[in-house]
Amino acid sequence: QANACLIDSALSNAKANAKSGYFYDLAATANNGINTSYTVGSAPSGYNVTGVRAFCSVEDGVIRFNPNVGGAIAAPITAGCDNTWTVLQ
Repeated sequence: QANACLIDSALSNAKANAKSGYFYDLAATANNGINTSYTVGSAPSGYNVTGVRAFCSVEDGVIRFNPNVGGAIAAPITAGCDNTWTVLQ
């Protein structure tokens, strides 16, 4: 992900080291060796300190959020990003 220089190195390593108070992760799903779908997500590194909501997006390009009441969602966020999450407007 960092090799193409499309995003900065701090963000490409934000699965283990938070970037701007959030952890980020990406998961791709392969079908016959070709990545056909993906999920990217982020969650606050410190609930109610660096942030509250969790965010995600899939191949439709829509950014969604979850209010993450009580900090129930922790990083990494690469599963569960679906229509139950609210579209960010």
